[in-house]
Amino acid sequence: MPYAFPIDLADQVIARWRTFVTRHDRPAPPLPSPAHLREILETAFFASFVREEGRDLRFVLCCAPDVSVPREGADGVAAVVPFQQLRPLSVDAIRSLAPAVSPTNAAILVRCPPEDSGSSAGCQIAGVLNVGSNLARARSGRSFYHRPAPYALVIDVRDAGELHVYRGGIKLGGALPEAASIVSRSGVVRCVARSYAPNTRSERTSRSLTAYEMRAW
Repeated sequence: MPYAFPIDLADQVIARWRTFVTRHDRPAPPLPSPAHLREILETAFFASFVREEGRDLRFVLCCAPDVSVPREGADGVAAVVPFQQLRPLSVDAIRSLAPAVSPTNAAILVRCPPEDSGSSAGCQIAGVLNVGSNLARARSGRSFYHRPAPYALVIDVRDAGELHVYRGGIKLGGALPEAASIVSRSGVVRCVARSYAPNTRSERTSRSLTAYEMRAW
């Protein structure tokens, strides 16, 4: 059975970031460097298996160079509640914040240098972004109208090992789990998943059967 890791999803996102057609004349928004992108996806992937006070973590990450995140194809920026003190991006940081940030209307804002900045600074959690409930409803097929999405890298974590990656309102790909389990804190995390990319027939058509196999933290 072939194996794949979040690093492979990062390569898929990089390949599609500037080649997918936009819905307006704006250039593609800044993308984190490959190293930062892999760090973000790996952190989101591992955090998806964590439980906080008996609850599964479901969350959305919005990644941008600063706290001012424009909306796709529209004037103005998304409302944000900035943190006075930045927090390094980690599984523990997401675990502590995710229960208070509903994925149906908000996103955890991750600030990271853009790909062409040459900065060596790490990714940091900078605040909470107001996305709006209509966007989450539209992505699940329960609404036709929604406010323009944040024009940035958005990672929607809907289940253990299930990541959906967007550039604004356009889905670039993701990973769909077939089975997922954590044996123990000293055991093995094993998630069988399909990696996929949207196409004209079905957004959820699988491209290949892959598997994640990593040591628990």
